[in-house]
Amino acid sequence: MDLNGAQKLSLIAAIITAVATYIFYWCVALVPVASADPVYVNGIGFIKNLADLFGNPNTNANKTGLPLVFYYAFIVIFIILITSPILQVLGIKRKEGPLVGCIMPLLTSIFIVLYALFGFAPIFIKLLAVYMGDATPLVEGIFPITLTYGDRFEFFGTYVLMGGGVISLIAGLKGSRKF
Repeated sequence: MDLNGAQKLSLIAAIITAVATYIFYWCVALVPVASADPVYVNGIGFIKNLADLFGNPNTNANKTGLPLVFYYAFIVIFIILITSPILQVLGIKRKEGPLVGCIMPLLTSIFIVLYALFGFAPIFIKLLAVYMGDATPLVEGIFPITLTYGDRFEFFGTYVLMGGGVISLIAGLKGSRKF
């Protein structure tokens, strides 16, 4: 199979986004109402929390301060986020894959950086903490990877996630209508 430039970019974006989503932590946050212990945010945290998210919707909706319908809407949005590498891989066949697959990684990483720099969108960080927060890593100190910038709020994984989203956006915009 011979891939053109946009298809190669789409594949590269999918790999980068998957690495950022499942291997790196994005930031550290506090879960509102639950405790003062920080949680680390990434895609694995969301997968680990899925049973609790569907099992205790009223409690978790109260933590976020959202009505139940919005609580479930954000579950769908975060499912799109953790499946965005798959959408980006679909860019090998269709132009729309990388365009749709870049939206959530870009928005998530931009909101994390804006919060770190200016305190912008604190509700989004609260949502990340409740939905995707993980207090215990899979392997303590090893996996998922926590690369920090001193005492910064966001981690290296946020920028890797942003890079995957940007490359996916370029692949979607560069691609011809039909591959």
